[in-house]
Amino acid sequence: MKVNVTYSVDLKEVPLEIDRLFRNAIKDLHLSLKNLEALDSNSIMEFIEGVHDFRKGLYDFDSRLDECHTMGRGYIAALGGALESKAQNPIGDQNEGG
Repeated sequence: MKVNVTYSVDLKEVPLEIDRLFRNAIKDLHLSLKNLEALDSNSIMEFIEGVHDFRKGLYDFDSRLDECHTMGRGYIAALGGALESKAQNPIGDQNEGG
């Protein structure tokens, strides 16, 4: 059973969190691929179970990629909002030397 977990990180930490999730997903995909390559098609039950496990792993991998993608889009949107706020309420440069 899978559940969604929600947690908060500082905006500046989002790229690091995306990278951590992405690297872990890649590592797990490599392990799944090694297990798939090791399957013996002469043992049909082992083969069927191994292929099934790999397909479940692909689904998990895709879900984690989707999570990274969603986090990245949210990060860009947050940065855009921060940039818009700075543009609407300039601080410092225009008031200095004036």
